[in-house]
Amino acid sequence: MQGNTDDIIGNKALLFGALSLYGKCFTQAKGRGVNLDPKKVFQDSTGKESHYRLMEMRHEFVAHGGNAREEKLKLLLLLDPDKNTKSMRDIVGRGLSAHGFDSQAQKECLETVDEVLSYVEQSLDEASAYLSKNLSDKGVDWAYDHAIWPDT
Repeated sequence: MQGNTDDIIGNKALLFGALSLYGKCFTQAKGRGVNLDPKKVFQDSTGKESHYRLMEMRHEFVAHGGNAREEKLKLLLLLDPDKNTKSMRDIVGRGLSAHGFDSQAQKECLETVDEVLSYVEQSLDEASAYLSKNLSDKGVDWAYDHAIWPDT
């Protein structure tokens, strides 16, 4: 998004895709047995506020539409400050789009995603260590006893 500000449709698609995928990590769905708990991921973090903002955008703007501030388009009429001239300079539309997603917002989002990735990597390492220990202590029979088999 940062490299090509002229491709409004492409950048909006990237923004929507990123928000959808990010939100999917924290929402529940039938058939997906795992989701992240923001209370665990952001225990001692400043990223919590950014996370909730991203989730609000996902819920209210991308996934369902609704009462998000991004849904509201504002038109601004720019007038010449010289009241003697009394001319219109431009009409500008404002609402959230990829080109309106400023660099500070992008930076905060990337920092939040990095924090989530670190949490997931740590959780996977812990789960792998737990699994390895149980396999080592209890043997392969333990794995077969606790396996989840697809319905056939």
